[in-house]
Amino acid sequence: METEDQASLYWTEHRKRNSALLRRFLEAYPDGLDRRERREAKLASGVGSIGGWFERGPGHRGCLEWTSRAKTHARLTAEGARWVRERLAAEAEQRLPPTVELDQARHQLRKASLAFPPLPDELAAHFQRFGPWWWGTRELNAFEMYLFGGIVGADGIEGPPPDYMALCHAGHGVNSYALNYQLVFRPVAIIFQVGWGGIYGDKAKEAARFRRQCELAAGLVDVATKVRQRPGMSTDVALIRYSDIRSICRLDLMHASDLIVGSRPSDELEARRPVEPEVVYERARAWLTAQI
Repeated sequence: METEDQASLYWTEHRKRNSALLRRFLEAYPDGLDRRERREAKLASGVGSIGGWFERGPGHRGCLEWTSRAKTHARLTAEGARWVRERLAAEAEQRLPPTVELDQARHQLRKASLAFPPLPDELAAHFQRFGPWWWGTRELNAFEMYLFGGIVGADGIEGPPPDYMALCHAGHGVNSYALNYQLVFRPVAIIFQVGWGGIYGDKAKEAARFRRQCELAAGLVDVATKVRQRPGMSTDVALIRYSDIRSICRLDLMHASDLIVGSRPSDELEARRPVEPEVVYERARAWLTAQI
């Protein structure tokens, strides 16, 4: 059995990326699984993937047990379920107010000579810090954002994704790092990525590119806010995708219900020659202005 300190450290390291799946587990199995169920039952689709993030083996304080034949299927005991529930409740109590989280995020970016990307007033009340250089109104996987994986829908909810904002710094190796931003604020959705923080990068030039993306996005959000104030808003969305490290810059108009699938990377997306960001944003602005 691990000590409480070891378990707490391990929980802190992995807590954020697992919490959504853990909540789903607790909803499905509020009392955990007994020994027979752990041996015979497979967890619901998607929940079993948490097993890939816990590799401490039997006896872990979080009570995730493994079988020699199926390591991909985690098993939470009733004690483990209670332990996780207590940790999640403690997190909720200790969380700073959104205004404080937002002020701290702005300060951290300012210290790094970085602009703060647009956060609509309607979303600001849900702003949180999820980890080092990781914020937003929804908890997304930071590395998936770096991989330019697209807009993320809400767990268990079909249809258009909820409005959200997410920002992180993520990457791998010594030079492959980027600032990653996502915003869904219908009728616009923006995904942009600017290389920053690699050992061989020019931080001043990278910061200038990031600032320019923030300025362009903020102008578009201002117009989108006016459109949202009008009755009968269109169900279509202007989706902008920009990545300087992947040579992507384009605008697509699509129905809101297609946003999740339509924002995922594809060979066709990678193959098209990108246009300048100013051109893409101006096209989106013209489309939005026509709706006011």
